[in-house]
Amino acid sequence: MLFSGYKFPFLISFAFACAQSLLFAQDVNATLDTNTSVNQTTIKRGRILGRVFDADSGEALKDVTVVLEDQNRETKTDLEGRYRLSEIAPGDYSLLFFKENYQRTRVKVEGVISGRSKLVDLPLTPDYSNLETLDAFEITAEDLAGSDIQLLALRQESMVVMDAMGSFDLSRLGAGNVADALTKMVGTSVQDGKYVVVRGLADRYSNATFNGVPIPSSDVYRNTPQLDLFPSVAVDSISIKKSMSPELGAAFAGGSVDVVTKAYPEEFTLNVSAGTKFNELLFDQGQYLTYDDGKNDQYGFGLDSRKLPEDYQKTAFWWSRSTNPSLEEKQTFMEGFDHNFLPKYKDADLGKSFGIEFGNLIEKKDFSLGVLFSFDFEQVYSSKPKIYEQSLNDLSDGTYEIKGADSYLIEEGSESAELGSYFQTSFIPDENNELGLIVLWSHTGEKKARSSQNLWEGGLNGESVAWSSSATSIPVVVQGTELSWEERDMLLPQIYGKHLLENAEDWELNWRVAKTLVSLDKPERKTIARAWQFNPRTNLVEYLGPPQERSGADIEDRIPPTQIWRKMEDESTFYRLDFASPTIELGTIEMELDFGLSKDQMEREFDETGFVLEPSKSTIYRWRNKIDESFAAAPTSEFKVPAPFEQPTSGLDTGNYLDFPDPRTVNVLSYISSDRASDYDGEIDNRSLYLSSTWSFPGDIKLLSGIRHEKFNMSVTPVPDKEWTTPGNYDGYVISPSDADNVLL
Repeated sequence: MLFSGYKFPFLISFAFACAQSLLFAQDVNATLDTNTSVNQTTIKRGRILGRVFDADSGEALKDVTVVLEDQNRETKTDLEGRYRLSEIAPGDYSLLFFKENYQRTRVKVEGVISGRSKLVDLPLTPDYSNLETLDAFEITAEDLAGSDIQLLALRQESMVVMDAMGSFDLSRLGAGNVADALTKMVGTSVQDGKYVVVRGLADRYSNATFNGVPIPSSDVYRNTPQLDLFPSVAVDSISIKKSMSPELGAAFAGGSVDVVTKAYPEEFTLNVSAGTKFNELLFDQGQYLTYDDGKNDQYGFGLDSRKLPEDYQKTAFWWSRSTNPSLEEKQTFMEGFDHNFLPKYKDADLGKSFGIEFGNLIEKKDFSLGVLFSFDFEQVYSSKPKIYEQSLNDLSDGTYEIKGADSYLIEEGSESAELGSYFQTSFIPDENNELGLIVLWSHTGEKKARSSQNLWEGGLNGESVAWSSSATSIPVVVQGTELSWEERDMLLPQIYGKHLLENAEDWELNWRVAKTLVSLDKPERKTIARAWQFNPRTNLVEYLGPPQERSGADIEDRIPPTQIWRKMEDESTFYRLDFASPTIELGTIEMELDFGLSKDQMEREFDETGFVLEPSKSTIYRWRNKIDESFAAAPTSEFKVPAPFEQPTSGLDTGNYLDFPDPRTVNVLSYISSDRASDYDGEIDNRSLYLSSTWSFPGDIKLLSGIRHEKFNMSVTPVPDKEWTTPGNYDGYVISPSDADNVLL
């Protein structure tokens, strides 16, 4: 692992608590010094700060002019609708707010106190008349206190086709993560509960960013990241841009999803939540498919109970070799290998979740410090509807029958646990500068069980079943199961800066540096197929057990039980620098200029190891003569396919492969080693720069023009199994240096 994920939220909590304690101690000392200093005559000045938002939609309003009347001072709101006026003497004041297409609003601010901040939030009312400018009207700051401001993406200001959702909607809809939220947005859908599909285009045509920083995928075969890794507790807004713009990366054709995190609150807040989730389908079925394994699976941590057996390269029988491990090596290996290959049914249960969030803006004499911390945990139990996959034979009389060999009933159940933690701190030395640190940590553990079997007795609606009548095929019932465990971790630390350059004609400078660590651990993907065959000589259905080899014409012959371990780690470093000009007036035309550059470097490591289970050719007869009574042959009229979790206590089956009392007579494990590598290392280097201009003409007409240049480099290096690349003697099989050098040719 690139990082110890489960420890991270507690370290952040401890650091935050220490910071709060230190600041509190400084406040106490400052108070004592003030009270004991008789000659102190300096009066601390106060501050006025707040946020401005659309009174109808709740959207944050950027570039609202805020004027401190009678003092010839003014400022403008930032992207989050925030403004700040510092160094204000105690007293009563009047603020004037105005923005194009909004009504001018004057607010009386009474009682600015020495050394304290006065919070003035304002819902600005749109001007729908478009006929004349309304006179200013007055309201008091007390009427605005406690307003619930939700940050949504600035659709009104955007020059691209987009859609958005704010934190208020996330809470109202009960979305636990970003993937859940996207299912509620128009024009988007989500595949497998993780991958976004925009405008009907598959996930490979979309990308995702976190505060504008590209996120690598945690899936080997997918382009976009798994969006269920982003907990909603840390999200302020989600925007999907569906058309190109110079500042956006070029790696999308469907949509670009940007997840924007919450900002610190203007005053102390503490939120605690708990909830439960009811899955109607799960409770209708009463049970779901799962399996027993690690004791910490319910908390999302199951890697320790699913480790690769020690020294597996030495003790496993190699498919492409003729080595013979010793008896002691076999026994050691068998003890370290998980014997459970079959699922079970478990009673339905309610999902559970809880979360905590707290934040504050700490005012000091020469600076302000904003902090926000959150943590949430969720357990989810689910079951998919039963799937009848039916292949049909058309008959001469116009009816049809089901092809039994190619038709299946499929069941699937899952359990998952999601943990997320978010921390932000912002250092604000003055109203023109802000520096901050953002850290998001997410961990998900998911357990799945899947079962499928031939439609033996009939179809979904009682259709008759026909079996192949070819000379080489006798009716066979195949039952397959798959068990899997998957853990995903994501750690996203970012530092950023926002600066208003007063000495450079109020140009804005924004920069961000990010390090992204994403890992996928899939230490357990077990598959097994078992078969029952009709014997025309005895007119009985007999148990064949799992396949004993990797060859044969039929499925019951060529797919032996298999377990695969898979691991992937991505590490990405991102830099971005953006400049934005103030509004430039060219007669009746206004123009805004933006330009910037970025660099994204990513490294990936992927490793896969697999085993197959098959008895030694010379000892197959030992298994065929030991069939458990519960799996004994039966007439067709009496035969019932055993449940997926049923297993004979003796004979030819997976558990007995591993528990056979005399390992001297059989070796059942084969290490999947190949001279063609499935493991690989990859690198990506993407550098870009852009220039754009926005032109505003009379009559509310706007024009966006720009250019973007990207230089993209990618390399992938196959990595063969290390037995092939390390010359030496492997239990009697010698790999020469020339073999190792030529393995990839």
